Amino acid sequence: MFNIAYIGPHDYNEEQLIERLKSESPATISIDTETISLKDRTCIGIGIGLNAREAVYFPILPDESRYLDLCWELLSRPSVKVFCNALYDLYAMTEYRADGEQGGGAWLDAIV
Repeated sequence: MFNIAYIGPHDYNEEQLIERLKSESPATISIDTETISLKDRTCIGIGIGLNAREAVYFPILPDESRYLDLCWELLSRPSVKVFCNALYDLYAMTEYRADGEQGGGAWLDAIV
């Protein structure tokens, strides 16, 4: 299973990608959750668009990414967050954090 996926024009290895994500703070990011279904909002992964040409994906199920803390850190940064379906995505992420770890936190405060 993979820990992080990247789509974009660069050919990063995992270490290079992680270093980039730790050091950069895009002014705007887009966020999308992947869930089991519309009715079962169990979060199976989180995608973050870094710009118009690049995105990263952090899997949660069946195997949680070892970089998931970096995902929450990206969401906590003071960037503009763009959602397609904000209420649904926020619910899915909050439910995951409530079950998987402590709910809410800096990432949620940065969004709402």
